[in-house]
Amino acid sequence: MRKIMIATVALVFTVNALALSLAEATAKITGITKDTKQMSAVMKDLSADDQVEFLGRVNKAIASTKHTPDAKTEMFLAVNKAALLAHKGNLRRLLAEVYATVPPAALTVVNERFAEDLFRRNANPAKPVTDDVMKKNALDTMKVVHSRNAGNDNASVRDTFAILMFLRASNGTPADLRDTLVAGLSDSEARELAKDSWIPSAMGEGVEKTYDPMLGVSEVDPSEAPSAAANFLNRQGPAVLTGTLMSDLSPTVDKNGAAAVSYFEVYLDPNKYALPEEGVGGLNRVPRSLDRRDPWYPGHDRESNGYYLQTTRE
Repeated sequence: MRKIMIATVALVFTVNALALSLAEATAKITGITKDTKQMSAVMKDLSADDQVEFLGRVNKAIASTKHTPDAKTEMFLAVNKAALLAHKGNLRRLLAEVYATVPPAALTVVNERFAEDLFRRNANPAKPVTDDVMKKNALDTMKVVHSRNAGNDNASVRDTFAILMFLRASNGTPADLRDTLVAGLSDSEARELAKDSWIPSAMGEGVEKTYDPMLGVSEVDPSEAPSAAANFLNRQGPAVLTGTLMSDLSPTVDKNGAAAVSYFEVYLDPNKYALPEEGVGGLNRVPRSLDRRDPWYPGHDRESNGYYLQTTRE
């Protein structure tokens, strides 16, 4: 037991020593704009605060490239998805950075893919997200989004893209979610536009689905908008699970006050551990669970539920 503890401490010090500084990560941005798959490795080696700052810098760099609108949008989708999956208890702040630094034209795609790929409330039917949790997660996150976008160009439009993500992920309930989230917009005119025009048009309610009202207010040149027919699937390989981040919007801490484990701590990074691209799936995988009540939840220490018997076997 003592040898295991010493080895664990040594590993922690080694990981900390290998952590990237923000300056070192920034030097890698040019490489990320050429190969977005590098984003995951860089993000998981940054501190929580540096992750947020770095994501904004990457989005700014992508916006300045000379790629086509479709190519840029695919890049925004890939790097921002990788950033959220690598979160270190700072998921709300990372989401706010997405909606503050990705151009409105690309947010037309990002809000839809995030809702489907990362935040679907019923991604795991065995552990559904209740209406109360859905509303609380959305409200608490939108407060962070509003704060980050305050004073930003097109702040209300950007905030509404985040609202759209939650509405799509909610599957229509609770019934008052839309009105509740729209009420959080600070500008009264924007609240009316969001309620009567922006959201109904973006959701295709009674009209042909279009983001034109939102992009028009943002003064986006139509030539800068991604193609409606473009296929913006994440091409970094299949995800281990989809919809895994909704519960992470309810921050939890361990007995020492440390943030809840992130996606990369729950599902091993295949690049780091030489695992198959699909992660740890298969007959030989280590049992893992996102339910903190399960004894094989990766966040448990040896004294927590499910492992207490092991502490008596010195």
